[in-house]
Order: sequence, then C-alpha cells, then structure tokens
Amino acid sequence: MDHLAAGLLESGEIETYNSNILFEQRVLELVQSLGSFPIQHFDFSLPQKGIQADTPMYLGEGAFRVLTHPILLDLVESIVGPEITVSPVQHIRIKTPVLSKEDGGIWDGTPQANLTTPPHQDIGVSIPEADASEVLTVWLPITDATAEMGCLGVWPRRHKNGVLGHCGSLEGLRIPEQFLDPNECVLLPMKAGSILLMSRNTPHHALQNRSNKVRWSMDLRYQPTGQLSGRPMFPDFVARSTTEQHSVLTDHNVWRELWLDARADLAGDSALSFNRWKDDAPWCA
Repeated sequence: MDHLAAGLLESGEIETYNSNILFEQRVLELVQSLGSFPIQHFDFSLPQKGIQADTPMYLGEGAFRVLTHPILLDLVESIVGPEITVSPVQHIRIKTPVLSKEDGGIWDGTPQANLTTPPHQDIGVSIPEADASEVLTVWLPITDATAEMGCLGVWPRRHKNGVLGHCGSLEGLRIPEQFLDPNECVLLPMKAGSILLMSRNTPHHALQNRSNKVRWSMDLRYQPTGQLSGRPMFPDFVARSTTEQHSVLTDHNVWRELWLDARADLAGDSALSFNRWKDDAPWCA
C-alpha cells in the first residue's frame, strides 16, 4: 500500500496519504481520493484478461506463508488427502464500500473491489479439463464479513447436481435464476479468522459492501496432486507430499518467479480465456 501510494503521490493522482493509520482506513481514504481502488496491486494472481508485462501482483512472502501454513494444510489434507497441490486459482479480495446507492453492477472478469459477485460455481472459472478434479475452495475472511459488508451466500447441497449452466460474457459469469432459486440461498456472515470450505460445484455469490468498512478476505484452492487445475497457463505447486517430498515447494522466491515468468509469457495474449460459456446459450435468453 505504501509503495502504491508513493507512486500516486508522485503522479499527482492523490494529494495526501497517512501511513500511520490502519490498513483498512488507508484503503477507504484511497477510494475517496481516487473514486475506485486498484485491487490488482493486492491480488496474488493474474487477471483473466488484459495481462501486460507490468500487470501488478502481490507476491510477498506473507501470502506464500498463508498458502502453505501447516494448520491450513492439515485441514485440506483431511478432505483431499496427503498429496496436496495449490491451485493457481487464488485471490486476495478487498471489497470496498459502494460509492453510492446507485453504484450497482456485477463482475465482468476484470479486477473489481466494490461490485456484486453473481451466483456461480468456482469450477465455472476454469476450463472443462478441471471438471473431474477434486478442487477444494478455502475462503477465509481477514476482517469480519457481515451481510452489510458483503458476505457470501451459498446454495446448500446443490453441488450434488454437478456443473450448472452459466451465462458468460455480457454481465459477468453467472448462473441464471432458472437453475437456482434465490430463496434457497443461505447467507454466511463470518468472523475474521473463520474458514469456509466449498466444493468446486457449490453455487455461491457475494453481496455488495453497503457498510462503511472494508471486507478483506483470501480465496484459495487446493486439489490432489496430479489433477488438472483448469488454468494450465498459471503456475500451481505441490505444498505437501508423503510420497515425493522432494517435489514440495518451500521457497517463496521460487513461487514468486513462477508467477513472474507466467506474466511474461502471457503478456499481450488477447486470446486468453477461462470462460466456456457465452451469452447465446439457450438458458441465457
């Protein structure tokens, strides 16, 4: 944040910056100055489109330590088994308050910080090669996530129906209402430090942040080693293994270089896409 603010001060995009207040307060002040929040600077994945050689990412050691934390891996192991790969589908989410009551909208695949995330399945943001992979979503709030702050809502037991049809390009990836009854959605307000585990096929969405606070969270994915991630151009890595311990990645700098290499390889690639659906699907009419 301090590095970003220094550049914004130098360019004249902001006039003041106070590094002595809490991180969440600095986020709010930046939003007030800029009218938006540069979320991609804080994410530890590349966007789905428009990747350039200088697309910002946060690849700090702290993020790597969370991804590979032994307590978290113990929990993941109890579900996916002892051979664990960290999927490259991962995000740091900083959901800022909406700027006005009229500032509605939904995600269109570009990094955003204050919009609604429509109903979707996490498998929907991966290409079909991952449909058979046992991907586990680990969602953990770093701040409280109340309904007013934009908590998640899920459709319990609907993962048993497999991959649902989505609509894709015009309004952001979403499951149309004929496949999901909005009245069956269960909101899940959570305290900071809690963990939500979801199947790759669990339908869920996120509300807008209508509070005056920042909702900050991490969205991680894990899967059994050897299964496909659905994003072959992004780097995954082995975080735990009982059979091939030499394959486990423990060096943060190696992880960082994997992402920097991927960014360099994908820069300017306008054909990059993870969305298998278009808005001309019959259920999108």
